[in-house]
Amino acid sequence: MLSGFLTQCMKKAEEKKYTSIGFAAIGSGLLRYPLKMIAKTMYDSVIDYSNSNPNCSIKNVSFVIYPSDTKTIKVIAERIFFQELKISVCFQLMLIIITNDFIKYPITKVH
Repeated sequence: MLSGFLTQCMKKAEEKKYTSIGFAAIGSGLLRYPLKMIAKTMYDSVIDYSNSNPNCSIKNVSFVIYPSDTKTIKVIAERIFFQELKISVCFQLMLIIITNDFIKYPITKVH
C-alpha cells in the first residue's frame, strides 16, 4: 500500500514535470508500522520508480522527518547510507530534518 502511494505521487510529480519531491515517513507515527519496513519501502519505491523511468524529471527526493523522531531518522539514514545505490539515473536522496530554521541534512547518493 505504501509503495503504491509513493509510486502514484512520483507519477503525478512526473506528469507536472517537477524536479523534486518530498515524503514524510508515512506510517511511523500513530499507525506504528515497523520503521525498518517503512524505510525499506520508501527507499525501494524511489529506486524502483527511478529505474523504471530513466527519463524522469525528478532529480531530488527528500525524506522529511521531525527532529524529535530520532528513531525514524536513524533507521532511514541507515537505510540510505548502507544500501548500495542501484539506480540507472542521476539523482540525489536527501534526509530533511524539520527544525525552526528548516535545516536540510543532505545524504547524497549520486550515480
